[in-house]
Amino acid sequence: MKLFIYYLQYLFFRLVCVVVRLIPFSVGLLAARAVGRFLYYALGDYRKVAFQNVRAAFNGEKQDSEIKQIVQGSFDRLGVFGFEFMWIPKMAQRLDHYIRVEGTEHVRRALKRGQGVVLIVSHFGNWEWMAVATAAEGLPMHAVARPLRNPFIYGYVKRLRGLRGLKSVSKRGAVREAIKLVRRNQVVAILIDQHERHGSVRVPFFGHDASTPSLPAILAIRRNVTVIPLFLYREKRLPYRMVFYEPFQVIETGNYERDIFENTKQYVQAIEREVKRRPVEWLWMHRRWRDGEPCTHDLTTAVRGEEKV
Repeated sequence: MKLFIYYLQYLFFRLVCVVVRLIPFSVGLLAARAVGRFLYYALGDYRKVAFQNVRAAFNGEKQDSEIKQIVQGSFDRLGVFGFEFMWIPKMAQRLDHYIRVEGTEHVRRALKRGQGVVLIVSHFGNWEWMAVATAAEGLPMHAVARPLRNPFIYGYVKRLRGLRGLKSVSKRGAVREAIKLVRRNQVVAILIDQHERHGSVRVPFFGHDASTPSLPAILAIRRNVTVIPLFLYREKRLPYRMVFYEPFQVIETGNYERDIFENTKQYVQAIEREVKRRPVEWLWMHRRWRDGEPCTHDLTTAVRGEEKV
């Protein structure tokens, strides 16, 4: 029965995708913002979390009216994200029309070193478009993602992601898979801006300790992998702007634990800077700060055993 329900959900999702792609992009954006505003009013628990997060992040720097604008804007862009995701087939066909890509030379230069690249990505702008566009640039792109519960929808989502060569890596077993990929000099995108209990380290994000994946830092320190920040900026008119920034310099203090902390901290600081500039572009509905929950970044066994992987 569950599979039958999943399949009905899949058919409905496919129907919505077909209808959405018949709408002009500009009209679709307006409708998507309206959907996002509806979600703002309908999803009370997520709205409450978003308000709490914005208040905690800006800690008195914003007036109540500004906080409300940020939260509403974030929900609006959640609706836009959903529309843009369904638009991937059209975007993939005319990439230059939708996205202007800058800084790919940083990735290509890093790949010449032969030790792989990790892209630091966040829930800022449209992370799905970033992944597809990176693969479309001819880069050997893989993105770590959590599988969806509905296997039919997840299979379709993976097909959309793969239209320009992007390969999905399940978050389950992502550590070993990422190690294999960087050994093969591939590019791996990792989202690091949501709570991660296992394989993580607490670093400050907007002044509050946040459990953050430590894998990028460990790969940089132990495997000499190049770590590069990637952001996509929505503009008032197409194309959007996607930027690969210069690689992070590896921080080495002589203390392994400290190195993990300091390198992860600089990755998170890069995200924080962009969120401060364009706060409505970030996904504020997630419980980013969770006091009292233990976390560990002990991935040493997996990383040390990479020759056996």
